[in-house]
Amino acid sequence: MNTGMAPVATPWFFYALAGAAVISALFVITRRNAVHSALALIVTLLSVAGLYLMLYAPFVAGVQIIVYAAESWCCSCS
Repeated sequence: MNTGMAPVATPWFFYALAGAAVISALFVITRRNAVHSALALIVTLLSVAGLYLMLYAPFVAGVQIIVYAAESWCCSCS
């Protein structure tokens, strides 16, 4: 067994992040207020970034946070 690629977290964290992503994605499409929808979108994108980190893809997770979450935060403030 290759010890260099040990699991980052338990399956519990995967299910928690996946559940948060699905629930917040449902909030994105069901909220009438644009600010609430944008905040739910940020939670969705952060959950997906956490899943990328669990897959040993820190660059993709960083791009996910910097480009998409920051953009949706700036758009919701104006």
